[in-house]
Amino acid sequence: MDEELVRRLAAMKAATKQMEPLKHHMERIKLLEEAYPVLSVITAISSAVPPASVVTDQKPLRVPGFQIHERPEPVPVLQSPAAPAKRSESPIERGDRMLKRVEEKKAAGVKAFLREVAVEEGLSESTTKQIVGKARKRRDKQQGGSCRRTST
Repeated sequence: MDEELVRRLAAMKAATKQMEPLKHHMERIKLLEEAYPVLSVITAISSAVPPASVVTDQKPLRVPGFQIHERPEPVPVLQSPAAPAKRSESPIERGDRMLKRVEEKKAAGVKAFLREVAVEEGLSESTTKQIVGKARKRRDKQQGGSCRRTST
């Protein structure tokens, strides 16, 4: 009987050790199971009540000297008044500028250099990577050869 008990205890310890990484997830599932009745009641109530428009006799508030425009005004361009109007850059110039910016960020030790340049440009990371890649190939081609990495 003692051998059987020792074997069962060893099996329990092994099972407990296997379950330890899952403990956090099991606790979250238990919490969701406990909250489910409340959430289902809230969902049922919100879907049962139809949306209603509110009608009042009160006129909208008006601020003296303030006029409401029917159409929204265009968003102002952030440009200093002293700066001359900038001509639009060509795709090649933009790629070269973005490549230079990526290399500056990289040299400064920024880990997410591509993400930062993408945010600055208002582009996605993948689009930025494509533009910078094309600019890098163009630059390497102009310098008289490719600067491909070789495995050592």
